[in-house]
Amino acid sequence: MGKALLSGMSAERVDEYFSAPPVAFTPHTIVHREAMETALDQIRSKGYSTEIEELAFGRACIAAPIRNRTGECVAALSASGPLSVIDLDGTGHQELALQVIEAADEVSVSLGFSPSRNQPRVLSA
Repeated sequence: MGKALLSGMSAERVDEYFSAPPVAFTPHTIVHREAMETALDQIRSKGYSTEIEELAFGRACIAAPIRNRTGECVAALSASGPLSVIDLDGTGHQELALQVIEAADEVSVSLGFSPSRNQPRVLSA
C-alpha cells in the first residue's frame, strides 16, 4: 500500500520519504530512490501497485490509491495474502487488479473525487 500512496504524492513528499533511509523489511524491499522512481512510474501508468515479499516473506499485495475531491491521494486499498493464493508473477492477477482499482475508485468517488474534473485537460490544435 505504501507504493500506491507514494505514487499519488508530490515529488516533495517522495523526497521527504527518502530523507531518511527506508527500512528494509526483507531483501525485496525497495530502498533505493532510483528503483522506487521506476516502480512509481509503473504504478502511475497501471493504476495499481504490486509487491511480492517486500514486507513479509511468503506474502503478496496489490493496491490502488484512493483520492479525495481535490484529487489528492489520501489512502490506499489493498488485497494481500499468501503467495500460494495471490500469484502476481503471472497474468492471472489482472482480474484482482481490476477489482482493487474499482473498489478504490468507488471510495474515491464517495469522497468527492471526479476523474473528469481532476484530470488535466489536453487541448487539441
